[in-house]
Amino acid sequence: MAVPFPERWRELKRLLDADQPATATQYVQPPRGCAEDVWQEIASDPGATPKILLVGARGGGKSSELREIGRQLRATHQVIGVDLDRSGVGAASVTAIDLLYLSGVALLRGVRSADADRADQLFGELATAYAGGEREVDSLGSLAEALEGLSTFAAGAGAAADALGLATGVAPGLGSLMGAVGRGIRLFADRPGVTAETSPAGHRMLLAVDAVARAARAVDGGRPLCVLVDGLEKMNGQSGDRFRQIFEETRLLSDAPWASVYAAPPSTLTETHAAESVGWRTSVVWGFGPDGVSDLRALLLRRFDAADMPLPGHCAPALLDRMAEQSGGLPREVMRLAHRAAELARRAGGERVEPGHVDAALEHRGEELAQGLHEGHWRVLRRVAALGMLPREDLSASLFADGRVIACAPARGQRAPTFFVHPLLRGEVERLGPLLGDEER
Repeated sequence: MAVPFPERWRELKRLLDADQPATATQYVQPPRGCAEDVWQEIASDPGATPKILLVGARGGGKSSELREIGRQLRATHQVIGVDLDRSGVGAASVTAIDLLYLSGVALLRGVRSADADRADQLFGELATAYAGGEREVDSLGSLAEALEGLSTFAAGAGAAADALGLATGVAPGLGSLMGAVGRGIRLFADRPGVTAETSPAGHRMLLAVDAVARAARAVDGGRPLCVLVDGLEKMNGQSGDRFRQIFEETRLLSDAPWASVYAAPPSTLTETHAAESVGWRTSVVWGFGPDGVSDLRALLLRRFDAADMPLPGHCAPALLDRMAEQSGGLPREVMRLAHRAAELARRAGGERVEPGHVDAALEHRGEELAQGLHEGHWRVLRRVAALGMLPREDLSASLFADGRVIACAPARGQRAPTFFVHPLLRGEVERLGPLLGDEER
């Protein structure tokens, strides 16, 4: 029996959730996707432990690339994915020692399935090292509680495995702990910003996670480990400082005894950094670019098909192209636009996304992007439109981090990316141009 149509709209909207990374069946490889380059590098030498940062715009597809890396690596590695956002861990306050502790806890999931007593022992040693002898270890809870609240994602072959690999907590904790999820994972909120790997605390942590890593490898025939970490892109306006504290000013994470891939905050494309000097390699996620209309159409088409709403019966392909063109090449943007158009179609009670629904979705998103912008912002946007690069003003980085300015991969033979104004703001930049005059800041 056919699924009633209101339910189909609801299913389509779930599939168009802009905050959900692509599953294996939904994944569309970007023109300059980095997933293959990264997983090939890690798989080429199982004895090595490379540390890689995925850098790029918010909404550009880092989470989807991260999961594709995991899916490909599962043939050669044990892959453990940690989702900070779903674990209730605030990216704005997490530190390197927190991330090392979270990775160790995630690795203990496999150990616990083989030997619960050994896993509990290792967790006790890990928690003691993390507490540093100055805090109540009991406040971190048990391993079972920590695993209950730590959200991980699967490296399985398909959508079902992706869904089953998620273990999500419920509510934030209180008191001197941050990121506590129900009875689950807990972190110390007042941890100093930087813990050096050579300090007593850093040394204790590295010894503890080394024991965890050896146990995790042993339960799977010695297969090497790779930890994928998502959720750091939601850092606040101080993301540049936070990035340096986590990845440059300490080697805690780069000295971890496993391969790692982290989805980094957007500041990595608007500020120079020296992470490579302490063991990291960066790989840029560019999104699909302004010319990626056909790829973004395929991205949307797969979700319409999964909701049993094939085209052109339920949406004209030209409407998908229009949303793709107005997204600036960012997959999260095109998903957001299509989600809004689907909601408007649902409210109308029909079986098709109509041109008016797309018009309204574009208008709605354009107004969202224009909210909070003052004269200084519009001046910077005007200069971006004219120069194709970011002006020196501090406002440039925030406009990029918020998606009002988009980066495009360097053209062939060039090194520097091209920056452009989000398509849904270009008309306002042109309209306000005469009012702003020729004054340069």
